[in-house]
Amino acid sequence: MSEEGGKRLIGSMEGNQFGLLRSGKDIATRVGRLPVKVHHVDAHIPKSRANEEHRNNEQVDRAAKIEVSKIDLDWEHKGELFLARWAHDASGHQGRDATYKWARGRGVDLTLDSISEVIHDCETCVLPSSRPSG
Repeated sequence: MSEEGGKRLIGSMEGNQFGLLRSGKDIATRVGRLPVKVHHVDAHIPKSRANEEHRNNEQVDRAAKIEVSKIDLDWEHKGELFLARWAHDASGHQGRDATYKWARGRGVDLTLDSISEVIHDCETCVLPSSRPSG
């Protein structure tokens, strides 16, 4: 191999390494944005032998369960409000009982509370001049 060819080979290898380093940084940046899930293994042991780490794990578990249940309830509530809004609009803004009856007739089970909340926030129903007559 000539000296010229060797320099080109080394130059292309260095460029390739730089490209790998750059893509490695890109990967590290992307991975840095991912949510991290922490798991622990905790064998069932008597409380008398539980150390501080076990007690901390129990506290984290309780907090996580509470947070997950809050999130689940929030999505469930938002889903019901979405359906109630749809039913209220589709039924012609006729009020709580008419919306409830309209939704039930189509197999959608809504609470009167969710329908009332949607009607309370409905721009069409709030303005007296824009309410449907009837």
